[in-house]
Amino acid sequence: MPPLMIGVMAAGGVMSSMGQADAAAQQAVNEMAAFRQNEKNRTHEWANQSWFQVLQQAQRWATNKAIVKDAISTREKNKFWERARLDNTRSTMSKNMVKGYNDLTSVLGGRLGKNSATSRALLRSTMQNYHQARQTQNISLSLKDRAYDDQYQKAINKRDFGFTPVQEFNLNQYYGADPNQVYKTTLMQGLGQTAMGVGSAHMSFKGAGGTYF
Repeated sequence: MPPLMIGVMAAGGVMSSMGQADAAAQQAVNEMAAFRQNEKNRTHEWANQSWFQVLQQAQRWATNKAIVKDAISTREKNKFWERARLDNTRSTMSKNMVKGYNDLTSVLGGRLGKNSATSRALLRSTMQNYHQARQTQNISLSLKDRAYDDQYQKAINKRDFGFTPVQEFNLNQYYGADPNQVYKTTLMQGLGQTAMGVGSAHMSFKGAGGTYF
């Protein structure tokens, strides 16, 4: 191979090596940019997810608070009106009891005498029945109060205490190739291959008896 051709081959090899180095470096740049964009997207996704979890926890807290508030309100209203009805009933029953007792006393006093054993027994039985009725009312009220308490407990048991912890965010580390280093490595490899090719061409030229002068 003539010296001119060897020179052209060397120059072409150098240009080719530089082109390959540029291409390799650009690929490394693209990979680095893709990694950074992926990390950016991952950061945004984590931020959105974390904010959603915070809102979800806040909603759970608000809902639980509303459940308790409504349950307490319902229980206390039921108990209030139950006692109001009982008070009205007892008031009417007491008035009727006083009137009935007086009427019975008047009747017994006219027929048997107020101090007779029969009169005292009838009056005592009347009072016992009255107090027994009041005791029955007290028991009924206690049972209703317990039922309202049970309803309250069932209502607050509907609260949601689930908790979804916000996951920690860890940045990934880039382990890809550095564009500058890739460029240098690819260029040196290309130049090395070019040098070997030029050397082989030179040896072939000399072996064929060629001369540079």
